[in-house]
Amino acid sequence: MRNLVIHPKDLTTDYLEYSYKQIAHNTKIIRDMTLPREEYMNEISNSEKIILMGHGTSFGLLNPNSNQELLIDSIDFPQILRKKNKVFIWCNSDLYVNRFYVDHEKPILYTGMIISEKKEAEFYQINCEDSDILESNQKFSEMINHILFEVFENKTNNKVLLKKIINKYSDLKNPIIKFNKEKIFLGVCPFV
Repeated sequence: MRNLVIHPKDLTTDYLEYSYKQIAHNTKIIRDMTLPREEYMNEISNSEKIILMGHGTSFGLLNPNSNQELLIDSIDFPQILRKKNKVFIWCNSDLYVNRFYVDHEKPILYTGMIISEKKEAEFYQINCEDSDILESNQKFSEMINHILFEVFENKTNNKVLLKKIINKYSDLKNPIIKFNKEKIFLGVCPFV
């Protein structure tokens, strides 16, 4: 079976495209958010490994093209995703995960609130430069790319290795990286 990436087209999360670069050869990438809901459900059902990324809430992944409606919601999708190998990269996906999945069903990797824009940093009262956000976004995407490659291509289930990769996403002088790093969570590494 193949990988599936659902990453809504949005200029503010385009930096995440690099995250799935190394697994793109065996991956269906959906950035078009105009498909019928059943199409997303069908694509998820027919894929073994699912990566969902973009903007979101504790209720699911947002479709930025439709007045912030949920693309992946908390009604139909938790059950479809339950037994899949999955990665959730959206703000507050940790709250979504903790509400719908027990320990052995959790995603391989998921995130809490991740700052990727200046207005988010201001909201959390983090004093930073635009260059801090750009550096954080680049390093974050590189880190996710490395983890996806290790988990989906090399089939590693070594949490120590994955933690080392996460630890490379660091810069003591960058307040955005410091904030974000505390919001990256490892769940289940399903491969033997």
